[in-house]
Amino acid sequence: MAELLHFFRTDSTAGGDGTGDTTTGATRAFPSLNAGYAHGAASHSDLTATPDVFRLRCTTAGQDTTTATLSGFTTSAAGYILTECTGAARHNGISRSKSSAGYQLLASNDGLRLSEDYVRFVGIELGTSGSSPQAMDSQAVGATSDIRFDECLFVCTNATVGSAFIFDSVATQTMTLTNCLGIASGHRGVDIRNAVTTMDHCGWAVSGQYAVAANAQNTITNTWAIGATTEDWWTGGTAPSGSHNASQDASVSTDYSNSVASITPSSEFTNPTAVPSTADFTLLDGSLDAVGTGSETLDITGASRTGTADIGPFNFAGGGFVPYPNPRYGMDGGNQAMSGGMQ
Repeated sequence: MAELLHFFRTDSTAGGDGTGDTTTGATRAFPSLNAGYAHGAASHSDLTATPDVFRLRCTTAGQDTTTATLSGFTTSAAGYILTECTGAARHNGISRSKSSAGYQLLASNDGLRLSEDYVRFVGIELGTSGSSPQAMDSQAVGATSDIRFDECLFVCTNATVGSAFIFDSVATQTMTLTNCLGIASGHRGVDIRNAVTTMDHCGWAVSGQYAVAANAQNTITNTWAIGATTEDWWTGGTAPSGSHNASQDASVSTDYSNSVASITPSSEFTNPTAVPSTADFTLLDGSLDAVGTGSETLDITGASRTGTADIGPFNFAGGGFVPYPNPRYGMDGGNQAMSGGMQ
């Protein structure tokens, strides 16, 4: 297996091949995530032959306003695409809209348009500043597609219509979300009614109709949903699998066992709001800590989870920060097992 490592950073300019983490010269980093994807599709489109891992890495904070379109590759379980933020580019669980830290993809249209199989995202913030697009929109993704989001942050800063985080219309795609957080004012939240999705240790804060819309093919654990005007957990479909979840209202108790039915957000989170520029969902010593299940080893910041699992993307108990490389993927880009995911 070969690793094709390339870099992107918002303080660079067009004209480099992306093989250097610099802003000058022929090897300078791509100026946007979209430019990195476009280069990969043009120069490394077939990742299955060797196989190869096309690894796009950002190490520098900044805001990227260009919609990233990921398409045009041939991929497999061993020849896949990994997009990661490390060092100063990695968010700390708080949106750049509030803290100005880390890399943020915040386009006026969809943030990420995903039309590719076998892709992984680690430590990245994806968003939209538009009134109706999605932070991530999956389009024309195939069966057994194995899409993974680990320690990712989804934000919508000006959302009024539709579902903000995962708008999915492909019934056969497979997706895993672990230690992810979504924040959106006005929007519904994560819509996974069609995808075959496993979700663990996530949180969804909205001020729209639903926070989480799931169906029978979904399995959800250790996840909270708050703020929805109708139901935090949509109960209109066939019941998903899962347990140890939480809601601000009582909707979680309809479909999920061993859950916390009615939480008070101000007692659980540092600053619980659906507005990314002020939100802070770091966990307080409330009813969500030490009531979860499973053995997930990281939280959204990369800190080690210790003791009995908490509900949500943050670990209250603390622990040591896990520096790059993320243990889910090897130093050379190897595809290691991840909790709740596919190998």
